[in-house]
Amino acid sequence: MNKFSSTFFICLIWFISGSDAFADHWWNRPGSQAHIDAHYLQLKKNRNEDSDAFAEALKESLKTGKGMGYLDQGGVSPSWYKAPISVEPFPGTYQKNIYDLAYSAFLQSHQLQNAYRLAWTAVQKVPDDPIWHRRLIQVGTWLGQRDEVMKQWHWLATHGDASAIKNTITLASSLSRPDIIVEMLAPQAKLGKLSRDNWKTLIYAYGELGQPEKAVADIDASLRIHKSRFLLEQKAYLTYQMGKIKNSLDALRQVTRLYGAEPEIALKEAQLQSMSGNYSNALEVMQLAKSKASANDVPFWHLYAILAWEQNDRSAALESEKRLYILGAADEYDYQRLIMLTQDPLPKAALAVAMAGWHKFKLPIFFFESIALAANQQDWHELRQLLAQIPESDPMGLKQYPAYWIALAQWEVSNHRPQSALNAYAQGLELSPGDPVIQEDILWLLVDEHDEKNLRAILVGDLGSFPNLQAALIGAMQILHRPNLAMYLQSQQRIPADDQALLNRADILNSNGLDGLAWAQRTIVAQDIAQKMQRKNKNKEKTS
Repeated sequence: MNKFSSTFFICLIWFISGSDAFADHWWNRPGSQAHIDAHYLQLKKNRNEDSDAFAEALKESLKTGKGMGYLDQGGVSPSWYKAPISVEPFPGTYQKNIYDLAYSAFLQSHQLQNAYRLAWTAVQKVPDDPIWHRRLIQVGTWLGQRDEVMKQWHWLATHGDASAIKNTITLASSLSRPDIIVEMLAPQAKLGKLSRDNWKTLIYAYGELGQPEKAVADIDASLRIHKSRFLLEQKAYLTYQMGKIKNSLDALRQVTRLYGAEPEIALKEAQLQSMSGNYSNALEVMQLAKSKASANDVPFWHLYAILAWEQNDRSAALESEKRLYILGAADEYDYQRLIMLTQDPLPKAALAVAMAGWHKFKLPIFFFESIALAANQQDWHELRQLLAQIPESDPMGLKQYPAYWIALAQWEVSNHRPQSALNAYAQGLELSPGDPVIQEDILWLLVDEHDEKNLRAILVGDLGSFPNLQAALIGAMQILHRPNLAMYLQSQQRIPADDQALLNRADILNSNGLDGLAWAQRTIVAQDIAQKMQRKNKNKEKTS
């Protein structure tokens, strides 16, 4: 089995026409997941409707060119970008009264270019005066000089103006200056004073600088001051990105210890455990959080189903695969697993799931699973409907597989048309000469029809190379009351005689009236079994 062959199923079996029997199976029983998760299904429907409406609105916006303002959120956008102004400073010495008066005059007369030039000149001549920095920010904002504005906010922030930090970070983010963001936020991060939003901004900035290890160091410093689930999760993510799986697992485990087992964290931890090959540990982690997982936690149930299957926990795998099937969240691998999980205890459910997979995915595997299950259950009506779905042109090439012809032959047999069945088997043998399944099916068809003529024809030739067919022929000869021929065939077997073969030979001897020889054969088998038991008991005594 492939690891993580991930990933059987849909909510209703509407496509099974005329089959009311399925309505009472596990997916519709009172208290089943279909009833429990009705709320989730409604939410899913609402989300789909909302996304459809958004897609239509976006499509209309692209046609008209209107309503796209929300896309203008950063980068070089024509709606706010202005080329930097080339500034020549005013000549002469700085005189505060004259500069103040000139700035006011320029603003009142709407000479923004001169106001900007004056403020820029003043900042060069009296760099320690915060008033001119703010004036340059004011007029620079009006003129779209964002780089200059950020530079002035940065100066104010580094000279004791705490209120300037937010504006500096905002502009640094939009102008892709992660170095300034780190300079502003890292000191506060180490002191444990950052908000969640600022932490996100800082971590992103470290990422742009290619310094995730510094982000982890700042997180560790903050965690030493006070615990934070958010920071532990960020640490888990960052260390995972850095390839430090053990550190990431430690952070996730700390979240669980401090805040309890939860599906979201359990999913991440189980994924990391699985990456390390610790599938049993991964399943245990998910089992602790399973009671808190809702229908919305589809990724949780997907991984839980895979892990349960890998660890051969069939009950857990069946529970989670049924849930995914009912929610319509199962993929083709879930369908395949659910078929295997239900084909023995719930064969009708397995058939329903296989047919659901065929209608949903149109994959050959589900078609052949469906016809095999239908034939095994002697559900000839469903088998005929499935076979009839394949057109003469056979675009998927399903008739190129012997399984198709075997199923058709079985359906013909059910309708008491042995010659048509033999024709179908012949088609299968053309595709797969010497196929042992087809050979044995033909043999038993001839036995059922008491067709001794064709049976004798099969006996012509060397059967030693077909031990499976030879064994079937021996049984057939006994059914047709031909013990001498059965004895002959058994004597020609080239495989070593085991206990079962000796007992079969004893039965044939009995059929020929050779009771003494039959008794001798059974005595040999009994002695052999007794010796095996003695050796087994001695081995147990030695080990104990």
